[in-house]
Amino acid sequence: MSIAHAARQRAKELEPDLPGTTFGQRQITALAEGLGLTGTGTGTGKRNGPRVKIYLHLAPGSPIARMEGHGPVTRDYVRHPVRDIAGHVRVQPVSDLNQTIAVDAYEIPHRLRQAVRLIHPGDVFPYAVNLSREMDLDHQIPHGEGGETSTDNLGPVTRSHHRIKTHDNWEVRQPNP
Repeated sequence: MSIAHAARQRAKELEPDLPGTTFGQRQITALAEGLGLTGTGTGTGKRNGPRVKIYLHLAPGSPIARMEGHGPVTRDYVRHPVRDIAGHVRVQPVSDLNQTIAVDAYEIPHRLRQAVRLIHPGDVFPYAVNLSREMDLDHQIPHGEGGETSTDNLGPVTRSHHRIKTHDNWEVRQPNP
């Protein structure tokens, strides 16, 4: 039996347990069960649906939000995946990006990494276009030369751009923090 066939069969079995969901949503739940990814909800109050992570940037009073990986969306559009698919929502706190965050170490903690990602959503290397969340964070002024590990001195770069700057003796001049 193929995975697709098994997912269709399980989706049919889930119909009485998940009223109000579409066949596609039940197929996703069936696949999630098969992969051991259950535990966050499907909008029905049950906690056996797929995990959904949405990075959403909202401005107070605006009917438009920016969903990472998708673009501008209305608040009503966002309600669908949250209500009908995710079910369980965890709200992350708002980060004040006007305040410098710094640590006294070379390693970059998650909170600082997240703040730099929000300040610079893309690769800061000249003419770069990468928007991945999996980039290196580069000290503009090297840590070994007194550069602090802070939002004012870090920028995301791809691994190849990081290596060019580090090993090919390129210099970076940042006009402001």
